[in-house]
Amino acid sequence: MIMVVLGGLGSFWGGVVGAVLLTQLEHWIVQITSHWELLLGITLLVIVVVLPQGLTSVVGRLADMLGLGRQK
Repeated sequence: MIMVVLGGLGSFWGGVVGAVLLTQLEHWIVQITSHWELLLGITLLVIVVVLPQGLTSVVGRLADMLGLGRQK
């Protein structure tokens, strides 16, 4: 569930991106500290607060800014 929320609800790629990033993020944090659960939780909380639509929403925002968004 965390992977889908992290990547972005409502899109296939959100789950894929969330799974890859969460797996890598956990791997990197474990190498840094023994309190990896706390640091991972804080990181996920910050991402959810800053990007409530998930990380894939950044791609959509960039596409809109560059004029590459979907045509209506």
